[in-house]
Amino acid sequence: MSTSTYLTVEMLTKASACANQVSRFHQKYPAGVDITIDLCRDSSADWDWDWAAKQLLPQSAWAGYERVKQPAWAEYARVEQSAWAEYARVRQPSRAKYERVWRSARAEYARVEQSAWAEYARAEYARAEYEQARQSASAEYERVWQPARAEYERVRQSARAEYERVRQSARAEYEQACAVAFANAVLAYGLR
Repeated sequence: MSTSTYLTVEMLTKASACANQVSRFHQKYPAGVDITIDLCRDSSADWDWDWAAKQLLPQSAWAGYERVKQPAWAEYARVEQSAWAEYARVRQPSRAKYERVWRSARAEYARVEQSAWAEYARAEYARAEYEQARQSASAEYERVWQPARAEYERVRQSARAEYERVRQSARAEYEQACAVAFANAVLAYGLR
């Protein structure tokens, strides 16, 4: 069994790593690098650890990698779901208010537009009156629903930003756990 912990561009190329990852690796480690826990932890967001585990670890190390990774994934999923639920909770009242205002404004627009269309249909020469009534109704529609939409967007964006902050933090912790699991597997089993 190989116990090499040294990773090179040639090894990545042989494992069919994508060109941009090989290039990034070569820029960062032109002569290769010795895999350590600190190195993997410090670069946890830089690489695809699942790919690395499947392509670079001996098959005998996969089960250990997956066993260490699974609790980290479960925690990430729990935090991400909780953050999404909070985002939805915060956004929902604003969305409901926006939809009520929008439906009401849309119904009023449709009522005025239909009435104007009926007038137009009765007298073709009334096109200018129809257009004037339609434009007036459209302007009123925009005036009524735009503030509700703006408020909804403000609340939605704020809630989404918080969701993304929590999700990214949880994702970083998950990636770090994968990176450390990869490093531990390399140290225990070596690279292919």
